[in-house]
Amino acid sequence: MAKSLLLFDFDGVLADSLDLYSEAVARCLERIGTPIVKNREDYLVLFDGNFYESMAARGVDLATFAQAAREILPRIDYGAMQPFPGLIPSPSRGGR
Repeated sequence: MAKSLLLFDFDGVLADSLDLYSEAVARCLERIGTPIVKNREDYLVLFDGNFYESMAARGVDLATFAQAAREILPRIDYGAMQPFPGLIPSPSRGGR
């Protein structure tokens, strides 16, 4: 019997994680003294191409950034992420 696998990209596809991650990256960069992300647009520009290459091109020491991320990311409230509107049916529309 053939089995099926459904694979979903969670962050930014099913759940609105943009603000959560842009804030986390900004905090990491601030901690290491390279505050190149001041707002959401600054964060999104880093994805023009490869995220890490973009940061390195802007003077970010990636090893130092990774260390800051190891300290900051565990403190993020991932439960604050919400699914995009319309992904979970409301009880009035036949949801459970």
